Amino acid sequence: MVEPDLAPRPGWLWLLTSGALAVAAVLAWWADSATLDWQPQRAWPEAWRWWSAALVHFTPLHLGANLLATALVAAYGWAARVPTPVALAWIGSWP
Repeated sequence: MVEPDLAPRPGWLWLLTSGALAVAAVLAWWADSATLDWQPQRAWPEAWRWWSAALVHFTPLHLGANLLATALVAAYGWAARVPTPVALAWIGSWP
């Protein structure tokens, strides 16, 4: 009897991270950009800006291009079977 492989396929966390960032960028599109964008004078009192600034897009073309690039990065990571520690390094290095 062959035991099923219960370990997740390498690349799953990379794909999940890419998807989460894409969803966050789309949600940020409808938010007030002034509350999320990078403002150096507010970097320390409003520390979320270190993470949220990358999600702000000021034109539909900019958002679309970044979503396309995110999909490409996700596809490459999935095809390359990026190991979980590499995806964790990406998450840990944010911003």
